[in-house]
Amino acid sequence: MTFVYVTARPDNVASHTVIRANGGRLVERFHEPAAYGGHESLRFRIDLKVEATLITLRSAQRDDFAFCRRVKHDTMHWIVEQLFGWDEKVQAERFASQWRLDETRIIAYAGDEVGWLQTKAAEDALFLAGIYLDTPFHGRGIGTQVMQIVIDEARRDGKAVTLGVVKINPARRLYERLGFRTTGEDEYKFYMRREADAMP
Repeated sequence: MTFVYVTARPDNVASHTVIRANGGRLVERFHEPAAYGGHESLRFRIDLKVEATLITLRSAQRDDFAFCRRVKHDTMHWIVEQLFGWDEKVQAERFASQWRLDETRIIAYAGDEVGWLQTKAAEDALFLAGIYLDTPFHGRGIGTQVMQIVIDEARRDGKAVTLGVVKINPARRLYERLGFRTTGEDEYKFYMRREADAMP
Protein backbone atom coordinates (compact mmCIF):
# COMPACT_ATOMS: atom_id res chain seq x y z
CA MET A 1 0.00 0.00 0.00
CA THR A 2 1.45 3.36 -1.05
CA PHE A 3 -1.33 5.72 0.01
CA VAL A 4 -4.55 5.94 2.03
CA TYR A 5 -7.71 8.01 1.76
CA VAL A 6 -9.28 9.71 4.77
CA THR A 7 -12.45 11.75 4.96
CA ALA A 8 -13.59 14.65 7.10
CA ARG A 9 -16.52 17.01 7.31
CA PRO A 10 -15.92 20.45 5.75
CA ASP A 11 -16.41 22.18 9.10
CA ASN A 12 -14.04 19.91 11.04
CA VAL A 13 -11.05 22.24 10.97
CA ALA A 14 -9.15 20.29 13.64
CA SER A 15 -9.23 17.13 11.51
CA HIS A 16 -8.12 19.08 8.45
CA THR A 17 -5.12 20.39 10.39
CA VAL A 18 -4.06 16.92 11.51
CA ILE A 19 -4.55 15.41 8.06
CA ARG A 20 -2.55 18.14 6.32
CA ALA A 21 0.20 17.91 8.94
CA ASN A 22 0.61 14.27 7.88
CA GLY A 23 0.92 15.12 4.21
CA GLY A 24 -2.74 14.87 3.28
CA ARG A 25 -4.03 16.74 0.25
CA LEU A 26 -7.61 17.35 -0.76
CA VAL A 27 -8.66 15.30 -3.78
CA GLU A 28 -12.45 15.70 -3.89
CA ARG A 29 -15.65 16.93 -2.32
CA PHE A 30 -18.51 14.44 -2.32
CA HIS A 31 -21.79 13.61 -0.62
CA GLU A 32 -22.03 10.57 1.62
CA PRO A 33 -24.66 7.95 0.73
CA ALA A 34 -28.10 8.65 2.14
CA ALA A 35 -27.67 5.78 4.58
CA TYR A 36 -24.83 7.74 6.18
CA GLY A 37 -26.69 11.03 6.28
CA GLY A 38 -26.04 12.34 2.79
CA HIS A 39 -23.91 15.20 4.11
CA GLU A 40 -20.99 16.75 2.27
CA SER A 41 -17.54 15.37 3.02
CA LEU A 42 -13.97 15.97 1.93
CA ARG A 43 -11.67 13.18 0.82
CA PHE A 44 -7.94 13.55 1.42
CA ARG A 45 -5.11 11.40 0.13
CA ILE A 46 -2.05 10.68 2.28
CA ASP A 47 0.93 9.18 0.48
CA LEU A 48 2.77 6.73 2.67
CA LYS A 49 6.50 7.02 3.14
CA VAL A 50 8.48 5.25 0.46
CA GLU A 51 10.74 2.47 1.68
CA ALA A 52 14.15 3.09 0.14
CA THR A 53 14.85 -0.65 0.17
CA LEU A 54 12.02 -1.17 -2.33
CA ILE A 55 13.74 1.02 -4.93
CA THR A 56 16.09 -0.68 -7.38
CA LEU A 57 17.98 0.52 -10.43
CA ARG A 58 18.93 -1.70 -13.35
CA SER A 59 20.83 -1.06 -16.55
CA ALA A 60 18.56 -0.23 -19.46
CA GLN A 61 18.15 -2.55 -22.42
CA ARG A 62 17.32 -1.61 -25.99
CA ASP A 63 13.69 -2.61 -25.59
CA ASP A 64 13.33 -0.01 -22.80
CA PHE A 65 13.56 2.76 -25.40
CA ALA A 66 9.78 3.07 -25.92
CA PHE A 67 9.08 3.06 -22.17
CA CYS A 68 11.66 5.79 -21.54
CA ARG A 69 10.35 7.94 -24.38
CA ARG A 70 6.75 7.65 -23.20
CA VAL A 71 7.59 8.52 -19.60
CA LYS A 72 9.68 11.53 -20.60
CA HIS A 73 7.08 12.80 -23.04
CA ASP A 74 4.26 12.34 -20.55
CA THR A 75 6.07 14.18 -17.76
CA MET A 76 7.68 16.95 -19.83
CA HIS A 77 4.84 17.64 -22.29
CA TRP A 78 3.41 20.59 -20.35
CA ILE A 79 6.83 22.23 -20.00
CA VAL A 80 7.72 21.88 -23.69
CA GLU A 81 4.24 22.98 -24.70
CA GLN A 82 4.48 26.11 -22.58
CA LEU A 83 7.97 27.08 -23.76
CA PHE A 84 8.08 26.05 -27.41
CA GLY A 85 4.87 24.33 -28.41
CA TRP A 86 4.71 20.56 -28.75
CA ASP A 87 5.72 18.98 -32.05
CA GLU A 88 5.55 15.19 -31.81
CA LYS A 89 7.98 14.56 -34.66
CA VAL A 90 10.54 17.03 -33.33
CA GLN A 91 10.34 15.61 -29.82
CA ALA A 92 10.66 12.02 -31.05
CA GLU A 93 13.77 12.92 -33.06
CA ARG A 94 15.27 14.84 -30.16
CA PHE A 95 14.70 11.97 -27.77
CA ALA A 96 16.32 9.49 -30.16
CA SER A 97 19.40 11.68 -30.44
CA GLN A 98 19.77 12.22 -26.67
CA TRP A 99 18.93 8.81 -25.18
CA ARG A 100 22.03 6.74 -24.46
CA LEU A 101 21.69 3.08 -23.59
CA ASP A 102 24.95 2.90 -21.64
CA GLU A 103 24.02 5.94 -19.50
CA THR A 104 20.44 4.91 -18.69
CA ARG A 105 19.02 2.98 -15.76
CA ILE A 106 15.44 1.92 -15.11
CA ILE A 107 13.87 2.80 -11.77
CA ALA A 108 11.72 0.13 -10.14
CA TYR A 109 9.68 0.46 -6.98
CA ALA A 110 8.32 -2.66 -5.28
CA GLY A 111 8.91 -4.55 -8.52
CA ASP A 112 7.10 -2.06 -10.76
CA GLU A 113 9.04 -0.08 -13.36
CA VAL A 114 8.20 3.53 -12.55
CA GLY A 115 10.75 5.66 -14.39
CA TRP A 116 14.32 6.09 -15.52
CA LEU A 117 17.41 8.23 -15.18
CA GLN A 118 20.40 9.04 -17.31
CA THR A 119 23.81 9.89 -15.83
CA LYS A 120 27.24 10.53 -17.28
CA ALA A 121 30.55 10.56 -15.42
CA ALA A 122 32.78 13.62 -15.83
CA GLU A 123 36.21 14.29 -14.39
CA ASP A 124 35.07 15.80 -11.10
CA ALA A 125 31.31 15.26 -11.17
CA LEU A 126 28.48 12.93 -12.08
CA PHE A 127 26.20 14.68 -14.55
CA LEU A 128 22.50 13.89 -14.16
CA ALA A 129 21.16 14.30 -17.68
CA GLY A 130 17.61 13.51 -16.60
CA ILE A 131 15.35 11.75 -14.15
CA TYR A 132 11.75 10.96 -15.07
CA LEU A 133 9.00 9.23 -13.10
CA ASP A 134 5.77 7.97 -14.57
CA THR A 135 2.96 10.33 -13.61
CA PRO A 136 1.06 7.96 -11.26
CA PHE A 137 4.19 7.73 -9.10
CA HIS A 138 4.74 11.43 -8.59
CA GLY A 139 4.51 12.82 -5.08
CA ARG A 140 5.46 9.60 -3.28
CA GLY A 141 9.04 10.43 -2.40
CA ILE A 142 10.49 8.08 -5.01
CA GLY A 143 12.32 10.86 -6.81
CA THR A 144 13.90 12.03 -3.57
CA GLN A 145 15.16 8.52 -2.79
CA VAL A 146 16.55 8.03 -6.30
CA MET A 147 18.32 11.39 -6.11
CA GLN A 148 19.85 10.29 -2.82
CA ILE A 149 21.14 7.12 -4.49
CA VAL A 150 22.78 9.23 -7.21
CA ILE A 151 24.30 11.59 -4.63
CA ASP A 152 25.67 8.65 -2.62
CA GLU A 153 27.16 7.04 -5.73
CA ALA A 154 28.96 10.27 -6.60
CA ARG A 155 30.11 10.82 -3.02
CA ARG A 156 31.76 7.39 -2.89
CA ASP A 157 33.91 8.50 -5.83
CA GLY A 158 34.57 11.89 -4.26
CA LYS A 159 32.54 13.61 -6.98
CA ALA A 160 29.92 16.34 -7.10
CA VAL A 161 26.59 15.94 -8.89
CA THR A 162 25.61 18.43 -11.61
CA LEU A 163 22.40 18.92 -13.55
CA GLY A 164 20.33 21.36 -15.54
CA VAL A 165 16.67 22.04 -14.74
CA VAL A 166 14.14 24.00 -16.77
CA LYS A 167 13.30 27.18 -14.90
CA ILE A 168 9.58 26.46 -14.69
CA ASN A 169 10.10 22.87 -13.53
CA PRO A 170 9.06 22.52 -9.86
CA ALA A 171 11.74 19.81 -9.42
CA ARG A 172 14.15 22.67 -8.79
CA ARG A 173 12.79 22.93 -5.22
CA LEU A 174 13.66 19.27 -4.59
CA TYR A 175 17.20 19.79 -5.81
CA GLU A 176 17.62 22.80 -3.54
CA ARG A 177 16.38 20.80 -0.55
CA LEU A 178 19.00 18.15 -1.36
CA GLY A 179 21.83 20.67 -1.26
CA PHE A 180 22.16 21.71 -4.90
CA ARG A 181 23.16 25.30 -5.60
CA THR A 182 22.68 27.26 -8.80
CA THR A 183 25.97 27.87 -10.62
CA GLY A 184 24.67 29.41 -13.83
CA GLU A 185 21.70 29.85 -16.11
CA ASP A 186 20.63 30.47 -19.66
CA GLU A 187 17.32 31.54 -21.15
CA TYR A 188 15.50 28.35 -20.19
CA LYS A 189 17.52 26.49 -17.55
CA PHE A 190 19.26 26.78 -14.23
CA TYR A 191 22.50 24.80 -13.90
CA MET A 192 23.05 23.32 -10.46
CA ARG A 193 25.79 21.54 -8.56
CA ARG A 194 25.97 19.63 -5.31
CA GLU A 195 29.44 19.13 -3.87
CA ALA A 196 30.34 15.74 -2.45
CA ASP A 197 30.54 17.14 1.07
CA ALA A 198 27.48 19.40 0.83
CA MET A 199 24.87 19.29 3.57
CA PRO A 200 21.19 19.30 2.52
